[in-house]
Amino acid sequence: MMKSNAVKAMNFFGYAPVENPLPGLNVLLTLVHLLGTIAFFVYAFVDSSCDEVTVYKTDQPLSTCAGMLATFTCRTSDYDAATSTGHEKTLNNKNCLTEQTVAVYGLHPREKCSEIVEQSLTCHFDGGGYSIGVTKASCASAVGPEFTAYYSTCEGTLMEPITLSSCDGFTNVCISTPISVRMSQALAYSTSLMGLLALIYNFQCKRENQKKEGSPQQDGESL
Repeated sequence: MMKSNAVKAMNFFGYAPVENPLPGLNVLLTLVHLLGTIAFFVYAFVDSSCDEVTVYKTDQPLSTCAGMLATFTCRTSDYDAATSTGHEKTLNNKNCLTEQTVAVYGLHPREKCSEIVEQSLTCHFDGGGYSIGVTKASCASAVGPEFTAYYSTCEGTLMEPITLSSCDGFTNVCISTPISVRMSQALAYSTSLMGLLALIYNFQCKRENQKKEGSPQQDGESL
């Protein structure tokens, strides 16, 4: 009795004219459906694949710039376009992690005069009012003819290092399908499999019934 109930429980499919014309096939297709459903749901749980899309991100850490696309802008932490403070530069993923500098024009300490971009400089003495024109090559040692002290500052453009902190740009991100969506997809696949197996079962049952209906006629003709 228990075995009979177990067999009936494994019969997911039916055929209207006859209750269960092919019990063996019914059990086989039921097992296929159960195993297929388990496989669909297991895959939904363990699937780690994702879809890569391109998005525009702002205020990303400088350390992520190597993964950005084309050119993008990076800025220092004190950058403010409204007040013209800080610095912003356009970079690419090849040079964004290298040392960055900006041109700063003004008065710089005499000790840095050899680093100034211009070849001809105007240097100033302490106390103001006195300046002298010198060349970049001699600026570290030149003094005015009437002075015994070195000048203190030189006027020109100095490339000063800056520290960038964040960037805005396009980057590729991998978006995973939410588990709820994957479970819904697994359920849909299971339903589709059930429909396909039902078609197979009904087709085989129809053939079986046609064989049975044709058997008496063939016996009568042979008589």
